[in-house]
Amino acid sequence: MIFFIALILGFIPAIIAAFKGRRFFVWWIYGTLIFIIALPHSLFASILKRCPQCKESAQRDANICPHCRTDFFHNKSTVSTQSQTKVSRYSSNNWPE
Repeated sequence: MIFFIALILGFIPAIIAAFKGRRFFVWWIYGTLIFIIALPHSLFASILKRCPQCKESAQRDANICPHCRTDFFHNKSTVSTQSQTKVSRYSSNNWPE
């Protein structure tokens, strides 16, 4: 009976985390096993992601970092290639005339 209640209570943090873009099944297991920790964790879980280049926070649905203008790609070789050829945003070439 207690296990059945734990399975049902595990849905609460899982649904909250799923609305924030997290994986439902992982959070359901987490909520079932340690509900008392998973519930506040899901409530205060960040909806931000970190830029792989400058390590600053950006919105989860952003395609470009607002700080360093790096594109968010899943392929790390593409990110490293772009960062090597990127011109500084404060260089003289970027000033309007």
